[in-house]
Amino acid sequence: MAFINNVSSKYQDLVSRSTLISGGCPKIYQLKPRKEKIGTVARMTVGEKNLNRPNKTVLLVGEIRTGKSSLINALFNHMMGVTWEDEVWFQLVKEEENSNQTESQTSDVMVYQIFGYEGNAPPYSLTIIDTPGFGDTRVIERDAMICERLLGLFRAEDGVCSVHAVGLVLKSSENRLSDRLLYAFNSVMSLFGKDMERNIVALMTQSDGLTPQNALKALEAAKIKCVRNKKKQPTHFLFNNLQKTERTEEEEFILEHAWKISKRGMDQFTAFLDETTPQQCDCSEASGHHLSTMASISNVSSKYKDLLSRSTLISEGGHPKIYQLNPTKDNIGTVARMTVGEKNLNRPNKTILLVGETGTGKSALINALFNHMMGVTWEDEVWFQLVEEGENSSDQKVSQTPDVMVYQIFGDEGNAPPYSLTIIDTPGFGDTRGIEHDAMISERLLGVFRAVDGVRSVDAVGLVLKSSVNRLKDELLYAFNSVMSLFGKDMERNIVALMTHSDGLTPQNALKALEAAKIKCVRNKKIQLRHYLFNNQQKTERTKENERSLKFAWETSEKGMDQFTAFFDKITPQKLDETVNVLNERVRLTACIKNLQERIDLIEKKRREIQQKQEAVRKYEEKVKKNESFIDRVDEPYKEKEEIPSGWFLFLYSGAVCCTSCEENCHYPGCSVAWTAGWCEVMRDGRCTVCSGKCPVSSHVKDNWRYVTKTREVEYTNEKMKEDHEKYKSAGAKGKTLLESLKDQKKKMEEEKSKLLDEAYQHVLSLEEIALNINSVSTYVHYDFLIKKMLERGDQEKVQKLEEMKRRVEEGSQSVAAYVWNKMKGIPSRRKKEKE
Repeated sequence: MAFINNVSSKYQDLVSRSTLISGGCPKIYQLKPRKEKIGTVARMTVGEKNLNRPNKTVLLVGEIRTGKSSLINALFNHMMGVTWEDEVWFQLVKEEENSNQTESQTSDVMVYQIFGYEGNAPPYSLTIIDTPGFGDTRVIERDAMICERLLGLFRAEDGVCSVHAVGLVLKSSENRLSDRLLYAFNSVMSLFGKDMERNIVALMTQSDGLTPQNALKALEAAKIKCVRNKKKQPTHFLFNNLQKTERTEEEEFILEHAWKISKRGMDQFTAFLDETTPQQCDCSEASGHHLSTMASISNVSSKYKDLLSRSTLISEGGHPKIYQLNPTKDNIGTVARMTVGEKNLNRPNKTILLVGETGTGKSALINALFNHMMGVTWEDEVWFQLVEEGENSSDQKVSQTPDVMVYQIFGDEGNAPPYSLTIIDTPGFGDTRGIEHDAMISERLLGVFRAVDGVRSVDAVGLVLKSSVNRLKDELLYAFNSVMSLFGKDMERNIVALMTHSDGLTPQNALKALEAAKIKCVRNKKIQLRHYLFNNQQKTERTKENERSLKFAWETSEKGMDQFTAFFDKITPQKLDETVNVLNERVRLTACIKNLQERIDLIEKKRREIQQKQEAVRKYEEKVKKNESFIDRVDEPYKEKEEIPSGWFLFLYSGAVCCTSCEENCHYPGCSVAWTAGWCEVMRDGRCTVCSGKCPVSSHVKDNWRYVTKTREVEYTNEKMKEDHEKYKSAGAKGKTLLESLKDQKKKMEEEKSKLLDEAYQHVLSLEEIALNINSVSTYVHYDFLIKKMLERGDQEKVQKLEEMKRRVEEGSQSVAAYVWNKMKGIPSRRKKEKE
């Protein structure tokens, strides 16, 4: 009992009804409240009721993981008068920091009744109604149950008759209210009359004490109805609930500051409770709101019941009602796959690959494809989101899709389409993240195509662009060419344009832009590039003013969907065997040329060393004639290991594949799909296709270093000359002078260099033979290097061929070349920033 005596006497009653769970500083006690029921709702009571004291009621609502449980504990301690100096903290609600972050800590509506004890009697009792995190992973029926529980609480004889404040709990760092948070707010608002707006406030957690400008702007943008302060801002109170954090010498100052932030917030919030007029819980009005909510769920066609059970309602009161699907998540190799429905082996599968510039509406198009497959109609007044659409993203230059994603749509009983649909969604090529990111996309697609349970054929490649474009931007051309370079020439028959933001008219300017850019795709009967029109406004709120326009937009998209699905019903899918070969060949080409450049660099350094040795030998011979001493210096090349940026990103492992026998880099940069050297694309039949010795896999490692060639100045003495002479003699140069041997060695290096150039040249030719479009960054950037070296060799025929290939690239897409060059120029500065 000694530890109890150390706590201020004013907490004796609380301590006697608590369990010490942490003896540190502060001491933490878990309270043991009395448990009972109000109707179907659990109530936890601390202290003894005093009829002479008034009662205040607070209803807390918010998204999961915003800190409602910590806030309730802070409210209790504030009511009990706990101070920083007391070095004690009481937990009314047990806080589970390490539990599943996708589900609410509070599993049901809970009521906490705080009366206090003798010596700890607040000026009024406090009732806190804590709701589970709305919009968590446990579907819409559970959220409807929360509303029913609250209604039962308001109607019960010993229940809650009035509410002084509704506290909308959110983090101070929020800069955009998520769909789930908006849904939580709207769900609670629907239970009350309009007057409740005067009692709704924002309770901002994890605050640094400064005005949370971004969070306030987010509340304004979401049109959250709540009481406003003198500055016309949403009334808000700040908290930083670190009160139970162990105090150390290093952190005590910070923790005391956090305590003061929360203390000030509590003082202001309780002052608000003192001054505000409580809103009576009019059960008839609330019931009307609730019953309309339940009716809206019941009115959704029975054919969507399976989908609703796997969805979260994120736009409860609107037309249409919008549901966020909760698909099953797994992986194909290193790529995430989202699956809706159960696989049926008796149904065929169609596969669509979508590609386009950032901001063209691919995510909205995927959602439209899903709803079309499920048979959703205008009259249903419902919309399902498979992909969350980030319309309010602060950075429009970064793709909403951060990585390659595969969506598998099977449907459910009652929603079974005639075939399953696989959609491969690529991040926006050509966004702000650099050329390495674009190369990674190609690697991830390769992983999807060659995985055991991966994609074996593609029915259609949809090039997504806005109907309003009259010139294809560099980024868009780059996106198209990047994807076209992944496939064999036959894929041209399966490539179509998917035009978004359409007004329903033929997009003449966009078609002319595609023609001008020489985009290769299938053509219709009018010899136009085959295209389909969409205006994805299906989720836009319908009003009397805009309903006619929205219905026309729906019909435009429905017609486009009918035509597009009819196209891939009839089209012959393209097998991806050749595509995998193209992709592997691209990787090997890039690795080969990079390795070639390094080997040529080494050869040229060795050749300079030989030239310096030849000059040294001549000088030595002159010195011998004059009987003078001799020492000269030469630049000797050598290999050294250099650390590189590496590590895991999601399922990727970035590093370098190196041959320890040849001391060469076989795949760097760009090796991120393979987890070990043996899985790297440059390996074939157990051997490397890149290094000089074509060594076995066992001679290779994948690690966080690479080989670099450097030079060092060394003395070239008479002894060194003798060693070289003996070395060349033992290698077959008997009867030759050292100068002759050095000349022979120099000639061998030239021959080796020429052989390597021919090897790289053949790689480029073989890729052109099988690729639909060779105008990709992985080949374009090597033309100048190859042309320069072929010119040095005097091989005019190969120079002419390479220049023709380069000219085709420049004529076909000069802007793409400029775009690639600009992105490559940005790489050094970006890497410098990353290091900093």
